[in-house]
Amino acid sequence: MIGLSLGAIHRWWATTAGPVLDGRSAAQRRLTALHAAPGGACAPEWVRALRPALAELFTWAYPYQEAHGAVLEAARVYAAANGYDPERARAEGEAYARMNTDANLRVSAAANAEALAGALGAAFAAGDAEALRRAYPEVLVRAVLLAAPQAHDALVAGLRAQGVTP
Repeated sequence: MIGLSLGAIHRWWATTAGPVLDGRSAAQRRLTALHAAPGGACAPEWVRALRPALAELFTWAYPYQEAHGAVLEAARVYAAANGYDPERARAEGEAYARMNTDANLRVSAAANAEALAGALGAAFAAGDAEALRRAYPEVLVRAVLLAAPQAHDALVAGLRAQGVTP
């Protein structure tokens, strides 16, 4: 993404992404409030706000149905290759697919939130453009787009309004 600066992220979140996500949780509202007035928060405050908000965001952005379908298909192939009767194959395949996909979703969301919260929090608190670039903020933007597909066009228009080329 071209033009993804500190100011652009703060303005985009405060004016576009935040209003789309705020109705979902208090963690999202807290993060939007920090983006609306970014200069007053220290790194630990940013991290405390980012960690739960990002965990939610990555949970919402996870391609659950696609992942579940892939695991279910693999379970069906395994069941057929091992002579399971159709009812047992269906029941065990569905149970395994749900368990596997739920675990992958939790781990993925937590790992992404943990990886980004500290780096973004430090960059936001310091107003450090180079630290922001190293934190790979495009992941944050993509997660928002995936988490709120119904608002995709408005979110992209908001990015463009901030001078960002998605």
